[in-house]
Amino acid sequence: AAWELLSTITHQFYSRAISCNGYLVCGAVENNSQRFYIYDITDPSLPVLVCSSPYPPGLGSSPDVEKMLSFNDYLFHPNFNYGCVCLKITDAGQIEFVSKCYRFNMYSSAGRRYGSFILQPIVYSGVAVFDISDLNNPNYAFTMFESYTSQIDMHGDLLYIRMWQTNSPNSFDRIYNVSDLYNPV
Repeated sequence: AAWELLSTITHQFYSRAISCNGYLVCGAVENNSQRFYIYDITDPSLPVLVCSSPYPPGLGSSPDVEKMLSFNDYLFHPNFNYGCVCLKITDAGQIEFVSKCYRFNMYSSAGRRYGSFILQPIVYSGVAVFDISDLNNPNYAFTMFESYTSQIDMHGDLLYIRMWQTNSPNSFDRIYNVSDLYNPV
């Protein structure tokens, strides 16, 4: 009930951030340049800038950093052009492009990690499932709920999904048990 301000990081225009591998990764605009600013947040009361770099190849000009998923020292970004881009934050706080998972037109909402998979809603294409069991080589596995646009959330083995089709004004909410991801119930 008693919040305490530990520190503030200020950028010229706007910033979006995610924590990964002990660093705060900010996608920010500063002096008309869009870049990643990576801060060591080992001591949250004293964040230290360790890296400022242009966006790696494959991310385009304005990644939605707040929709990235963090897993160990990897970041997965639901990119408009590729469906999912895998990045790595090194122990030294550098950001590296690892690979793109699979090409889709665009995502519809933030994805979720489930075990060694990422579930990523894609506009008009359902929920793309990416296998990240080999983090250096993530790849597309299959798609659930094809021909729907959706928004999702996860709680344990339960997948909450709001679905709608292109030519229908109606949407519907469902909850699936995805303990067997290939056969949701």
